Amino acid sequence: LYMAIVAAATHWIRFKSSPEVDAYTYKWHQLFQFANLWLILMSGSLFNQLDAFLAPGPLEEKLQLVVGAVPGASMFFVNMILVGGLGSFGMELSCLPTYGVTLLMSLLQPEAARTQRMLDDAKTPPSILWGQQIPPFVFVFLVTVMYMPIVPLMEAFALVYFGGSYLVWKHQCLHVYSQSFEGGGLTTWESLFGFLMS
Repeated sequence: LYMAIVAAATHWIRFKSSPEVDAYTYKWHQLFQFANLWLILMSGSLFNQLDAFLAPGPLEEKLQLVVGAVPGASMFFVNMILVGGLGSFGMELSCLPTYGVTLLMSLLQPEAARTQRMLDDAKTPPSILWGQQIPPFVFVFLVTVMYMPIVPLMEAFALVYFGGSYLVWKHQCLHVYSQSFEGGGLTTWESLFGFLMS
């Protein structure tokens, strides 16, 4: 999904700068996460849930529909936070996907067959793709805030997730990644603050 959004931003919309592409991908990736949250919470197809929610009737029935669906999905979210968090910590620290692609490329095209530009590009450190990295954190934050009143144990899982994320990303930002462009705070302040406060 992320690569499809990036392709749309660069090829169809034709944004010129990396910050514009990153802000666009963040926005649409985050909207997809919100739609996912709603569909998982309501545990049904989009059209069935919209029909039930938009049907004429008192507001109390619509609230009962949402409130009735919340406790049933809490165990799913706990599992998602634990498996997603603990799995992503190891993958991010080991940089296994990056090494796998590098190994595959070296098998397909040995170092002796590469140009100097290709060799230099292989040595440049990767940059953080904010539009890909931030939406899962916001998703876990929203799930945690939504479930804290009814499942207090969710706070402990969120603490492990965000504490581990802090340690992993602090290490990665200091030692692995090098940002190749400056977005001027568009993605991290304007978009993220709007999503968290809505």
